Amino acid sequence: MILMVEFDKQFISWCKRETGKYQIKLLDQAMYPLGSGILLNYRKRYFIVTCYHCVRYIDDVRDLIAPVHYPNGQVKAFNLRNPQSDPESDLASFEISYVDLSVTQNEKGYIQEVLFDELKPENNIGELIVINATNYTGYDRDEKEGLTLLRLTTLPYFTEIEEYENDFFKGNADTKGIGEDGVEYQVETFAGMSGSPSFKIDIKRNLLRWIGILTNGDPGAGSFLVLDYRLVIKFLDQKYFSK
Repeated sequence: MILMVEFDKQFISWCKRETGKYQIKLLDQAMYPLGSGILLNYRKRYFIVTCYHCVRYIDDVRDLIAPVHYPNGQVKAFNLRNPQSDPESDLASFEISYVDLSVTQNEKGYIQEVLFDELKPENNIGELIVINATNYTGYDRDEKEGLTLLRLTTLPYFTEIEEYENDFFKGNADTKGIGEDGVEYQVETFAGMSGSPSFKIDIKRNLLRWIGILTNGDPGAGSFLVLDYRLVIKFLDQKYFSK
């Protein structure tokens, strides 16, 4: 297991900031968190990709809320369209409207091909990876004057790849993560983390490479699974670019 106390606060903050750019929370109409998603720019189109099990009860794409910052400071939902899913691979996707892209000044970024990890998956055994543990302590919810305010806490979760099998990276999970203050915090569950982007880290050069998305896991059981990004790309090719 990686000794997380070896990382200084500046490095931890950098990881949280850089990986968080590509992650988005998904909410239902009642403003309850469903899971996470990745923001992806692929073949000049823009997508949110998540796990199917996170959104399996969403019957209408208009019932899914993916918050985005508008220039006037308001937080609104992306106008999502063209939903696609594959329960067998546990993937779901939504295309982002070009209107949103042109009028929003979102703090988020989009994973592009330059961030795709080019190594053979088997060559990543033992590599350091990071996943943002979102709402690992639950979340605070306030109702005031017709508005709902959610406070979600994000914690960088560092670990290493143990093995690769059947298109999945298996990660070595513990019940602790490390915050930007350098203090270890308990992470009892990965609930809400499904769909989060997972990145391999090159510490010496401060580089990230996208390896896939978190699908499931259990800190108590000591492991979690990350679906290889190549399966995500194959899914998008089939659903959006095959015709």
